[in-house]
Amino acid sequence: MYKLTRSIIISDASAAAEKEDTTRLWHTRPGHTSEQGLQVLHKRNALPGIKYCKHDLCKFCIMGRQRRVVFSTSQHKIKGLLNLIHTDVRERSPVASIGGSRYYITFIDDFFKKSLGILLETEIKSIAEV
Repeated sequence: MYKLTRSIIISDASAAAEKEDTTRLWHTRPGHTSEQGLQVLHKRNALPGIKYCKHDLCKFCIMGRQRRVVFSTSQHKIKGLLNLIHTDVRERSPVASIGGSRYYITFIDDFFKKSLGILLETEIKSIAEV
């Protein structure tokens, strides 16, 4: 762990902000620990510099508790290999590959979920050029 060093201006507002920042820091350090977990650690003197364990709502904790939207069932019934292929062409990359390629195309078989990537030296206009 790293020791946090900051300059403190002597006033009520800065001291409150310092306490809040330290509490928030200790909340995020061990994986967004709950207030109850922070209180247990505080009782064991494991949190240096914390006077109290209250903290505001953490947006990352709230987002982590939300459920993801369920996707609808696919209209396509894939029966075997190469029935449905997804493809994508990557636009010009700012960095060339070892072989000098700046473009690539990917193919994904929907049945096996296997992918194939092909490096391209020049941009292609249609899939027939591959």
